[in-house]
Amino acid sequence: MSFWKELQRRNVFRVAAAYVVVAWLLIQVAETILPIFEVPDVFLRGVILVLVLGFPLALFFAWAFELTPDGVKREKEIDREHSAAPRTGRRLDRVIIVVLLLAVGYFVADKYLLTADQASQAPETAGEIDESEPVAGDADDSRGENSLAVLAFDDMSPDNDQEYLADGIAEELLNLLARIPDLRLISRSSSFAYKGRDVSIRRMAEELGVAYILEGSVRKAGNQVRITAQLIDAREDSHVWSHTYDRTLEDIFAIQDEIAAAVVDELKVTLLGDTPTVVPVDPEVYELVLKGRHFANMSTPESFEQAREYFEAALEIDPDNAEAQIGLAVILINETGFGVRSREAALPQVQARLENVLSAHPDHAKANSMMGWKSMQFENDWSGAAAYFERSLEEAPTDMNLVSNALVLLYALARLEEASALYQTVIERDPLNHHARSNLARIQLDAGHLDKALVSVQEALRLSPNAYGSNALLGRIYLQRSDPERAAEAFRLEVSHVDGELGLAMAALDLEPREVFERRRDEWLDQWAEDYPFKAAMLSGYAGEVDRAFEWLEGIARGGLSDSFWKPEFDSLRDDPRWDALLERHGLAPEQREAIQFEIEIPGPDA
Repeated sequence: MSFWKELQRRNVFRVAAAYVVVAWLLIQVAETILPIFEVPDVFLRGVILVLVLGFPLALFFAWAFELTPDGVKREKEIDREHSAAPRTGRRLDRVIIVVLLLAVGYFVADKYLLTADQASQAPETAGEIDESEPVAGDADDSRGENSLAVLAFDDMSPDNDQEYLADGIAEELLNLLARIPDLRLISRSSSFAYKGRDVSIRRMAEELGVAYILEGSVRKAGNQVRITAQLIDAREDSHVWSHTYDRTLEDIFAIQDEIAAAVVDELKVTLLGDTPTVVPVDPEVYELVLKGRHFANMSTPESFEQAREYFEAALEIDPDNAEAQIGLAVILINETGFGVRSREAALPQVQARLENVLSAHPDHAKANSMMGWKSMQFENDWSGAAAYFERSLEEAPTDMNLVSNALVLLYALARLEEASALYQTVIERDPLNHHARSNLARIQLDAGHLDKALVSVQEALRLSPNAYGSNALLGRIYLQRSDPERAAEAFRLEVSHVDGELGLAMAALDLEPREVFERRRDEWLDQWAEDYPFKAAMLSGYAGEVDRAFEWLEGIARGGLSDSFWKPEFDSLRDDPRWDALLERHGLAPEQREAIQFEIEIPGPDA
């Protein structure tokens, strides 16, 4: 008998066919199920490796052994006249037929049934898996039916080197959903705060005050990307919707649109228009912009340099890319805050970048917001800032970062009670953002609400014990509460040497003999006053040295005021006729402020 016929007789070909079909089906099932349980990719690779290594072993056993009614026996021990090979072959044929039918059923369900609900948003794509479950619980039993937090997506790539992509996709989804006024969306700084932490979905939702959580993962290999997204009803800890997308990087924008549309559909959100969509760009540019944002969010001088390289690389490919232009403008503004770039050097570049964006996209929310920030902080153009902020919030009224930018203008215009009330709404949408709580505490301090200010800054410090400026703010509140001992303790904990030493000098006025205060005051002024004239004026004002305080304030240029005149340290100056003249010079006299028409409204189910 020929070798070929012997292979057929021993069912080697049937075993090979059955093995391949069953292995393929197992891999498909594993690819579907494992991401839901967040099983690492290495496990799936292990399954595939075991199946591949098992193939030659299966062929060897098919050749060397035979399954008989008495069990498995070696081939050479069997009488061929009584061989069970034909009966085994027929069984294998039936196995192959059944598995092939299952595979065909899987393919049909995947291609035509499971993706039918998304047919109106995108073409059907082979290889996509949909696992939908009914919404659990009573819809009326909620902590805010249209409330949602988008968590940072997990990087499931083989080398764990795609964090920028996972974060970027989640942030893009958040920005997309923020354009829906009827959706109460938690801001990035709070929802991303759980990244890398072992916290249950239910607890996260309770801390954030939302009913739903959107989580997911990203895995990229070459130009192929797999994105898994899951919408969870946190009240019942049940999956409302989940979907896995296997596509190329070019399709990533369609995926984001589909996820946003699914969230809107499942939450039954009321839309005033069409569901917001992403504007597609070159995939390489998109990756470079996400990398730039990833490093820019680290907020260090070194990370700003890395971010600049990615944004500039994106502009080399697409010179008109709005996000890269804005990214560079934001870096320049932040570098002035770090003292690594002067305002004079930064202003023309910021102006040029933002004007480039607005010339092509006049309604771009972030570009208008940053132009408002530039007008306010660099130029004291309060009316211009108001116009830019209003255009920004018309486009993205629920983006809490843009709302917070605009609230600084209300603060500058001495509309303290209004700003304080709106900051409470910001904190509801961004409860883990220590900056928001510190800003609220500053406004409450300036408005004279010392008890409220103390609570707000303590909450900020609980969220971030070493946050820049927060302990100094706590110390200033204690000084106004006539508690210099506690104030000094807080100032000693301040990470900013400038603010910490400034506070200790002020506390010395109440704790030490006058000559000790004067020595500490002079030491601070000699070291820091030239770079921080507004803080020097605060020190002089707190000490009742009115003439010296006005000298520092008069030296501040008309453009570029970056602090508030409403601080309690300036109370000793307010009855002096020079005070009204100073406010008028900066465009902040009462009649000048009243002439600026500027309103902020935060829409949404609980606004």
